[in-house]
Amino acid sequence: MRRNRSVLTLLLLLLAGALIGGVLGEALSVFVPVLTKGITLGINPPVQINLWVLSLVFGFTLKVNLAAAIGLVLAVLLYRQL
Repeated sequence: MRRNRSVLTLLLLLLAGALIGGVLGEALSVFVPVLTKGITLGINPPVQINLWVLSLVFGFTLKVNLAAAIGLVLAVLLYRQL
């Protein structure tokens, strides 16, 4: 049970670090434009499967900029301190 909680805590910290870092990077991009440099990974355009009665759309996009990467590193360091 302890291990499952640790993995969940790590995932939540990583998600929070990436979100906060990404938002701060976009907000501070006026002053430090290098923070918005990054890459976009995913399926673009999304894959669409149309079966007469059912239409399925599969898509995924991950945008990682420098500020989000810094947030991820800080989240891992915070997790190690817990």
